[in-house]
Amino acid sequence: MVGFLLIAGMAAFLIPATGDIHLVFGIALLAWFGFYLYKLTRGDVEEPELIGTAAAIGALPTRARRTTVIAMFVAAAGILICAEPFANSLMDAGTELGIDQFLLVQWLAPSLPGQRTAHRLAA
Repeated sequence: MVGFLLIAGMAAFLIPATGDIHLVFGIALLAWFGFYLYKLTRGDVEEPELIGTAAAIGALPTRARRTTVIAMFVAAAGILICAEPFANSLMDAGTELGIDQFLLVQWLAPSLPGQRTAHRLAA
């Protein structure tokens, strides 16, 4: 399977080199992907070996496992809902403090430990 991905990866370098994807090249990539899927579905099926958090969740009883996965999706949705207001307040606080927006986004935002820092910046 690695050989399939290696060839597709090498072919992907043609896209930035030529600046476009020719119709024939696009069809060839799609055909190659279809062939990869065909070969993948014909292989032996083996149970994955879970480690770390996945193993801990996988070891839970069915009801608890499903509840945990649903809770993780709800938490992820909450993070996505809060992301834009957080970013906006961060940018507003940076503007009020005279911090360049590029510097704020590239250097300060990734180092914030949580929203508590954003509230301190906004205050």
